[in-house]
Amino acid sequence: MLVIAPSRSLSLISGCFAEARGLPWHNNFDTMPGVSPSTATVASSPKLLDRVRWQLRAKHYSIRTEQTYVDWIRRYILFHRKRHPNEMGEKEITEFLTHLAVEKSVAASKQNQAFAALLFLYQQVLERKLDFIDNAQRVTRPAKLPVVLRLPKRVPCSRI
Repeated sequence: MLVIAPSRSLSLISGCFAEARGLPWHNNFDTMPGVSPSTATVASSPKLLDRVRWQLRAKHYSIRTEQTYVDWIRRYILFHRKRHPNEMGEKEITEFLTHLAVEKSVAASKQNQAFAALLFLYQQVLERKLDFIDNAQRVTRPAKLPVVLRLPKRVPCSRI
């Protein structure tokens, strides 16, 4: 008895119907007719931000984190005049983080968000190991002052 896997049997059946009708049958769906394979693969490869979204969803990040990371990565690319992140590295990340701190005056948490998004982009999506990123102007958080809950001591009034 011959057992055929479901996906394999579908392709065999499709091939039989195509041959029976006298039509050419191609099992390779990676290429498009009239387009060279290199152009077809570029046209069919997902865009960078779509790859970021896919990686975030595959790792079960929240939808809000996905939106935030994609937005920071988009800002990073636009800041460097639409250069692809593969062409950039630690120097450009440092420039972007310094720009956020000095010129945009963002809060420390926003700068940390941007940094986390860029780390995710390079390490998870582009699969590049980054060297230590230093010399970036970091935003300093304001010092937290303790809250005193005791009321000031009242001096009793003397009766005159």
